[in-house]
Amino acid sequence: MESRMRTSGMLCLLSAATLTVALMPTSALADPGSGRSKGVPISRTEHAIDATPAALAILAAQAPLDKAADHIQYAAPDVNGSGFAGAVVDAGNRTLKLYWHGEMAPAAAKALSTERAHGVHITVTPADYTYNQLEAEAYRLADDALQSADSTASKLVAIGPKSDGSGLDVTVTGSATAFGPAALALHAKVPLSVSVSGGLTLDDRYADTYPWWGGSYIESGNVACTSGFGVTGNNGAAQYLITAAHCGNHTWTTGVGDTIGNSIVTTWSNEVQLIYTPQGSGSYVYDGDSVIGSNQFAKHVAGASTTRIGDRVCTSGAFTGAVCNSEVQAVGLSFNVDGHTVHGEAAAEQLSHIGASGNGDSGGPVFTLTNNNTEDVGKGTLTAHDTTSTVPCQGVPSDDNRTCGWHFYFSDLVQAMNASGVHINS
Repeated sequence: MESRMRTSGMLCLLSAATLTVALMPTSALADPGSGRSKGVPISRTEHAIDATPAALAILAAQAPLDKAADHIQYAAPDVNGSGFAGAVVDAGNRTLKLYWHGEMAPAAAKALSTERAHGVHITVTPADYTYNQLEAEAYRLADDALQSADSTASKLVAIGPKSDGSGLDVTVTGSATAFGPAALALHAKVPLSVSVSGGLTLDDRYADTYPWWGGSYIESGNVACTSGFGVTGNNGAAQYLITAAHCGNHTWTTGVGDTIGNSIVTTWSNEVQLIYTPQGSGSYVYDGDSVIGSNQFAKHVAGASTTRIGDRVCTSGAFTGAVCNSEVQAVGLSFNVDGHTVHGEAAAEQLSHIGASGNGDSGGPVFTLTNNNTEDVGKGTLTAHDTTSTVPCQGVPSDDNRTCGWHFYFSDLVQAMNASGVHINS
C-alpha cells in the first residue's frame, strides 16, 4: 500500500508484512505553506505532469457524461431483479454507453430521456446481470478468498463487475489456468474472466495549516500518508479529513509536528478512515509538485461524482505530486487488505506509463477537473499500485523501499462518503 514508515520492510496486498521506508529529511522538503494565505488560496490553471491540452480536453468532455450516468443510475432502485448493469464513458467520442438488465423503471427511463434531450449521446445495451447482483457476488467471493485455507486463495488480487454486466473480472497472481478450476470458479454463481497480475503494493503537503486541506502530508510516529478531501458529517456536527484505512488509526500531525486530529471512524469495507479535525477541514486540495518541489498550489473542490469506466482522472499524492492523464479501467473491485475485504475500488492506468501512485501517497486525492481546469471534482482516494507497472517515481525519488506504478487502485469517493455518513466540503 502507499503508506510510508520510518523503519524497513515491504507491504503487499498479498502478504501480511508492513511497508516501511525512510522518510525524507526535513531539509529536503519544500514548505507548501510558503506564500500561502488561507484567506486567499492559490489556484492556478497550469497543472500536473502529463496534463496535455488533449488530456484536459477529455476531462472537460467527460463532465456531462458522468453527470448523466449519475442521474440515470440513481433515478430508481433495482425493481424485480432489473436495473443498472454498468456504464462506460467514451469522452473522446462524446458518448455514454449504458448497460441495463431487464426493463428500465419509469423514473430511470425519464432520466434517460431528459439527458438525451439535453444533447448527451447515450446508447443502452441489454445485460445479463445488474451491477448490484454482480457486486454482491464479488463481495461474497472476495470474503471466501480471505477466509479460505486453500493456498490458491492467496492469489486473488481483485474481483469486480465486468463493464457490460456479463459477469465478473478476476485478477490473480500466478497461473490463470491453475487458479480457475482450483478456487473461485468452482462455486461462482456468474461467469468469471480471469487474468494475471504481479500483485499490488499499498501506496503534504509537508506543513499545512488549518483549516486542513486534502493532498497534504500527514504523519504519525513511523507512518506517513496523504490526506484525501475535507468532508463534513451529514448531521453537520463535525468536519474531518478522509484518508486510507490501511494507514492505521493514529493521532495525525503535519510534517512540522502540528496536530491535525485523531482517527475516529474506520470503514474497512471501503478502505477509508475519518480524521476528526477540531480546527476544521477546508474545501481545497493541494496540486502541483510533491513535498520536495517548490511549485505547490491548491485548487477548490467543486464537488464529487461516481467513478465511471473510461473516466480520465488526476492524482495528487504528497510524495508523488500531481499526475494527470490516467484512465479508469474498472470499478466496483473487491480485494483483501491487512486481513479485511475492501470493496468499491477502481483501477486506472496512467496512459503515458508515468508513475501516478507510490509509497507515501496512500489516501491521497483522485479527481477530475472542471470550470476551465480551475476546480477539482473528487473521485476517490489512493490505495495501491500494481507491481507489474513499476516505473521510476515522480517527486520523491525511487529507492529500495519506495516504488511507484502507472497502474493503480483507488477507493470510490462517493461510495466511501455514503458508507461513512459524510459529504464533501465544497
